[in-house]
Amino acid sequence: METVKLESNGIERWAEQAEIMFKSSSRKITKDKAEIYAWALFNEEALELNSEIKKALEKNKFEVPFSCVFWNRIRLCHTYTVSVALAIFMGFVAESFGDVTIYVNYLQYQAFKHDQKHLNMDFISKLFPKGPPSRETMQYLWEAQKLHTSDYGSDNMLDHSECQDSIAFKD
Repeated sequence: METVKLESNGIERWAEQAEIMFKSSSRKITKDKAEIYAWALFNEEALELNSEIKKALEKNKFEVPFSCVFWNRIRLCHTYTVSVALAIFMGFVAESFGDVTIYVNYLQYQAFKHDQKHLNMDFISKLFPKGPPSRETMQYLWEAQKLHTSDYGSDNMLDHSECQDSIAFKD
């Protein structure tokens, strides 16, 4: 595995690799997650207008913890936004904090690539038409972004905002 460095295009280079792997990797979505997907898709507009859910996400009070982490990580660390429905759905898809970190950074890349500052359920449907990536792919991509040193604080390149400069929206 190549040594990962802190570079302004580091996340972009990592996401290009992720994109290739995601296209050939998927895991079957469970019936429960399929129902949540359909609910989020069909209620996206109403969820967007619900200020109580937005507040719950921001204050880490929403009943799906990874939805809160997903929402707040994007809000505080990235240059795109997502619909409330997408945050809720991805909270069910993510199985760890690492998954959330992978998804939010990959979505930064895809948002920039498609010049789309706000992502919704339709966008994620087109991005992962066969379902979420396999656990093996997620684990490989997690390891692929490791800095293998603690000289920088976090040993995760995906935690370093300076590594997303090449794919950040500049306003």
